[in-house]
Amino acid sequence: MKEVNRVIDCDVLVIGGGLAGCLAAISARETLG
Repeated sequence: MKEVNRVIDCDVLVIGGGLAGCLAAISARETLG
């Protein structure tokens, strides 16, 4: 079970990082015009 939880945590980090990168790119685009 611990291995499964570790994989899920990894997926959550990857997905969260992708969303954060997307938001950062959008805000940077708006700032730069």
